[in-house]
Amino acid sequence: MAIQASGAVSLSNIQTEFGGSNPISMSEYYRSGTYIPSGATSVPTSGAIDISDFYGASNSYAFTIAANTRNADVRALAITDGWDQSTPLSVTVNSGVWCYSDTTSTGGLVLAGSFAGGVTVVNNGNIIGMGGGASQAGGSAIQITTSDTVAVTNNSGAFIAGGGGGGGGSYTYTSVGSSGTLTGYTGGGGAGQGGAFGDTSSRTGGHAYGGIYTDSTIGHGCSGPTNTTDTRSAILSRGYGYGGGGGSGAFAGGTSFVYTSGACAGRLQASYWRQGGAAGGRALTGGSTGTASGNAGGFWGQAGSGGGGAGGKAILGTSTLTNNGTIYGATS
Repeated sequence: MAIQASGAVSLSNIQTEFGGSNPISMSEYYRSGTYIPSGATSVPTSGAIDISDFYGASNSYAFTIAANTRNADVRALAITDGWDQSTPLSVTVNSGVWCYSDTTSTGGLVLAGSFAGGVTVVNNGNIIGMGGGASQAGGSAIQITTSDTVAVTNNSGAFIAGGGGGGGGSYTYTSVGSSGTLTGYTGGGGAGQGGAFGDTSSRTGGHAYGGIYTDSTIGHGCSGPTNTTDTRSAILSRGYGYGGGGGSGAFAGGTSFVYTSGACAGRLQASYWRQGGAAGGRALTGGSTGTASGNAGGFWGQAGSGGGGAGGKAILGTSTLTNNGTIYGATS
């Protein structure tokens, strides 16, 4: 705990915070010496030294994440800020700041590598994971791989939210005479997948795209229109997503074509379809789960519907947690 910022401070207060032996001598407590870390900038490195120099001083290196940061690597950011890599570390995420991710494999805030004196995370902002795509699991908000001590405090008004799992997706082909239909759903993206921070407005899914599916049995001397020259395409309804929740699933439909004569009569030649569930948004409040047909992506920290991906964890890894804010997703 830091020394008080005003009022009476004793030599024993300084010794309790920074260590040392009796009898107490002020000459032991120059910055960057035996006991005082380089981050205690109010304490001089030489010359005149006064007890008032220790107001607010702490036996840890403190730095702040004050701007939106993708995949915030705490160790790398602290070293850049001037941390000596041995002093206990404290990092504060400011109110209104987003630590986020654009990949489900990496957390919005990452604690990896060595923290010899331990590390404390104080969150006053928003730490979020990436939402999963169709049938994919959501990513973690805080990802801890270090074996050193980690303490997390989530203050009132702050959020730690694992990404939502993507909605499940599946397709069914039904043959009807010389053609057929391909039906099914493309799962919507889980919450945290994309969009502007805090955006609760509805929007269409990511661009649906055309594709050609070729049956593995095609060929073998069969004749007919080729996949590359037949330009017929499917018609698809788009899904709609809402910024605060998982995106809705999009209906994936189309027309499939089969050979009508020769040795391959009745075999599937090509199917044309489009797919693209709505992306999950990044609003932590005021949004809703996606609507329209299909399997919606999960809300923050929740699995996607229709057998979709698992919800991402709020905290992945070992830590002690003090929570006075809002957490979506498991902590472990």
